[in-house]
Amino acid sequence: GWDPETPDSGRIVLDEQRPIQLLDLIPSIPATSDTYVYMEETTFTNAAAEILEGDLATYGEATLIYTRRTQAVEKIATYIPVTEEQLEDAPQAAALVNQRLPFMVQQRLDSQIINGNGSTPNLLGVLAVSGLQTQARGSDPDFDAWEKAITKVRVTGRAVPNALVMHSNNWSYLRRARTTDGIYVLGNPQDTNMVSRLWGLPVILCESIA
Repeated sequence: GWDPETPDSGRIVLDEQRPIQLLDLIPSIPATSDTYVYMEETTFTNAAAEILEGDLATYGEATLIYTRRTQAVEKIATYIPVTEEQLEDAPQAAALVNQRLPFMVQQRLDSQIINGNGSTPNLLGVLAVSGLQTQARGSDPDFDAWEKAITKVRVTGRAVPNALVMHSNNWSYLRRARTTDGIYVLGNPQDTNMVSRLWGLPVILCESIA
């Protein structure tokens, strides 16, 4: 007799990796040059005021000044050596390479969006932008600190926040917050419709942020 044949299932168990978490938040456009040029409004003087009818001499003069800005277009790349014979003999090899290589590039881009230091060839990540606002937690309860940060974005930054990005460990801590009588602040753990939201904004979990 002989040992029974052991067929190959063809299944591949992939290594566990951090998923793509931030790319959907950031709009993207094609680039045709090694630099991206845009204009930033650096002076906005609003001289609009109430005047009497027919009083044309007291119109206030407004001021708008625009500054030319440039940002380097950087490149993220990687490769895997594969022979033509491998691609021809194992069709699954081509599918695997076509799946994993783009994921590697996107995973790196996903991290650079938040952590890139802006020094070529690194991207300028959100946390490295000059003048970035901060909100210290201090003695505030966690929920209050987040609300203060949202308000600062609106009042000082003059922007409308669309999401909160935090590490999964931080969200887990908030999610487990309970009142003195043991009731979970953010809802019953058995609620099947539970969504990750705080102060009306979606919470984006990201393990590439500190």
